Amino acid sequence: FFRRIRAEDGTPNARAACTPPLARESANVAGDSDVALEASILLLWYGTRRVSFASHHSATKPSDWELTWSCVRFAVDDETHREIAFVHYKHSKAQLYNQGGVQSFFAIPGSRYCPVAALKRLHSQCHALGCAGPSDPVFRRRSGRLVTARSIGATIKIAAKNLGLNPDRYGSHSFRIGSANTAFDRGISMEELKVHGLWASDAFLDYVRTSPKRARVMSDALCLDRADDLDAELRHLWEEFIRSHHRPVRRP
Repeated sequence: FFRRIRAEDGTPNARAACTPPLARESANVAGDSDVALEASILLLWYGTRRVSFASHHSATKPSDWELTWSCVRFAVDDETHREIAFVHYKHSKAQLYNQGGVQSFFAIPGSRYCPVAALKRLHSQCHALGCAGPSDPVFRRRSGRLVTARSIGATIKIAAKNLGLNPDRYGSHSFRIGSANTAFDRGISMEELKVHGLWASDAFLDYVRTSPKRARVMSDALCLDRADDLDAELRHLWEEFIRSHHRPVRRP
């Protein structure tokens, strides 16, 4: 299992992070080809997952631990009335005891890049092909072949070329790196990111790289021209923190 993961995912640090525009273009390129490839890419992005969890090792026959339709369940959230897709991963290298886990994907109303809508379109396609049974693989293309890591990597390279980027800098692992970066830049905490990506360790920190936006914030925070003002601001914030978290000690 672990040899399969390493062989499919390649070297993580050798890939540039995928950005939201590149992820959108990748989904567009994939959608022009097949909904299975599109759904695979959207699950990688929204799930912050390794490519091995949204693809199949063999182009013709999946192994017994890869995603099948018995691992996918659709429901409706009682509070928001939005559709949800629950995806059960049977195994996970990043989790303790390799037990896998479950991820929830909420529908995004009106979005062209909704992971739930893509999964439902894929299910309809598989049902029409007669291959939507509980033991059938999820990411089966219209041609009957399965989505592989190589096809995902080829898709992001085409998308990068369409945007005028160097395709050699991107690969299938770029989705995992880029999605972690984007979530962090948009305010998702480290703790939430770790739980969402089903990480059992702090290995996910290797994926959170300093983006230009965060670098700008860091530069402003360390600006020597406003060091005194910054010290005063930090002292004020610290005092506010102490007041809000202080609990008087009750003496016996």
